[in-house]
Amino acid sequence: MSLALPSKKFDWDRPLVDFEWEDSSFIDTLIEAHDAGGTPLELFLGIPEHSPRHDYEFPILNAVCPDQVLLAIREGSILLPDNSVVWLHDRSLNDGSRSYNGVKTAREFHQLLRLNRFGQDDQCNAEARLMHIPNPDRWTIGPLILSASQLQIPVYRELFMKHFEGDSHIRMTFSPCRRTFALQFHLPFFAWRGSTEPCRDARSTSDGVPTRETTDVSFLSTPISGETSNAKVKEREFLYEAQNSIAVFGWNRTIWTACSLADTYFYPDAVNPDNEDLLIYYRDVEEIEWDAVSMAELPIDSVSISDPREYFLMVLKIRGEKCKDEWRNVLYHMKIGVRKYLRAPHVPRLRQKQTLGNADDQAEAIEKSEAWVKEVNSILTRLTETLSKTITAWDTFSSRDAVLIAGSFESSSSKNAEFLLYDIAVLADELRKIWVDLKGLEGLIEKFKAQVYLFKTTITTFLLKICLLKPYRS
Repeated sequence: MSLALPSKKFDWDRPLVDFEWEDSSFIDTLIEAHDAGGTPLELFLGIPEHSPRHDYEFPILNAVCPDQVLLAIREGSILLPDNSVVWLHDRSLNDGSRSYNGVKTAREFHQLLRLNRFGQDDQCNAEARLMHIPNPDRWTIGPLILSASQLQIPVYRELFMKHFEGDSHIRMTFSPCRRTFALQFHLPFFAWRGSTEPCRDARSTSDGVPTRETTDVSFLSTPISGETSNAKVKEREFLYEAQNSIAVFGWNRTIWTACSLADTYFYPDAVNPDNEDLLIYYRDVEEIEWDAVSMAELPIDSVSISDPREYFLMVLKIRGEKCKDEWRNVLYHMKIGVRKYLRAPHVPRLRQKQTLGNADDQAEAIEKSEAWVKEVNSILTRLTETLSKTITAWDTFSSRDAVLIAGSFESSSSKNAEFLLYDIAVLADELRKIWVDLKGLEGLIEKFKAQVYLFKTTITTFLLKICLLKPYRS
C-alpha cells in the first residue's frame, strides 16, 4: 500500500497563509518565546525524551555539526570561515533575482539566511530559493538548522540524515494536513579516480573515521609480472564513496526551496574551473548564469523551470545521469582489472607435475590468489549491494510516486513531466544492466576461486603423501 498521500488532494495553488511561516527560525522561537529546554541540535531533531532516536540520530548529525558549534554560531561567538561553500540563488517569479546571488562563503551564507525571504528592504521576494552545497559540513548545515522554519525542519532533518547515512531514496511526501510538499532523492554511488595520493573526506563520523570511505584499488591496475606500463610511476587508483541528495519542498508551485547536497571531495583537481560539479565553475558569471543544482544544464533566467515538480524531475534526470556515468566508469575499471588478472597464469595448470622443488612456489601462488579473490569479492559486494538498493528505490519511485507526480499536473502542462519520467525510467534500466555486469564479474571470481581451491587440494594431497613416505625413505 502506498505510504504517500494522493497528490490530487494537495492544492498546488494554495496561498501562503503567513510569510512568517517561511521567515521565522523555529529554534529561535522555541528558545526565545517558549523558553524551551535542550540544545539547538536536540530542538532541531525534536526527539522525545525516551526515544531510541537519541541513539541512532543524534550521534550522526552531532558528528557533522556538533552542538557546541551550533550554539556558537547562534550566539555569534565563532567566526565562520571565508572559503566558498555554497551556491545560492534567490528569485521572484515575476520581479527578477536578488542582488547577492552566486557562490558564497560560510560567513556570507549565514548572514544571507538571516534575511527575510519576503518583505526584505531593497530586495525582491525570494519565492524560489536554490542552494547547492558540495561536501556539506558544520559551516553549511549549521546555518540551515538555525534558520529553518517549523515546516522546513522535518524536510531538512530527513535530507541531512539520509545524506550522511548514504541512503537510497526517491519519493514525494506531504506534511500533516497537507500544508506543504516535499520531493527528495538520495543517490549513493562510487567514483573511481587516479591520483598520486588519495583525496580525503575532511568530515568524520562519531567514531572519528571519514564520513565517506576511500579504498585503494591500485592492485587491480598494477601490471602483471612481466608486463610494462606506460602509466605514471606514482599514479594510484582509488574508489570513493559518494552521495547526491536533493530536497525540493515548499507551499505551492510558486513558493519553494531546493537544497542540493553533493559529495565532490574525490576530484583530484579541486580547482578545475571547467568542472560543472565544482563551485569554482560558478564563481565568475559572464553572459549566462547557470544553475549549480543542475550541474549547469539549466540557465538561471526568465525561462528557468518555475514549477517545483518539473524542476525536481529535471534535476533527478541530470544527477541520475551523473551517477550512472560514475557507475559505468567503476564497471569499466573493474572489468579490465578482473579480466586481466584472470588471463594471467597465477595458478599452475592441474596437469603440471608437482615436485618438492616447485611446491613452495605453487603454495605461494595459491595464497596470493586467495588474497586477491577475497579483496575483489569485498569490493564487488559493496558495489552490488549499494547499486541494488538504488535500483530498488528507483523501482519504488516508478511504481508509486511517479504516478502521483504525473497525476498532479494539469493536462495542459503535463507533457514535459511525462517525457522526464520516461527518461528517468530508462535510467533505472541502465543501472540495472550495470548491476547485472557486476554480478557477472562475481561469477567469474567464483569460477576462479573454485580453480584455486581445486589446485590447493591437489598440492595439499601431494605434500601429505611426501610427508607420509618420508619415514620409509629414511
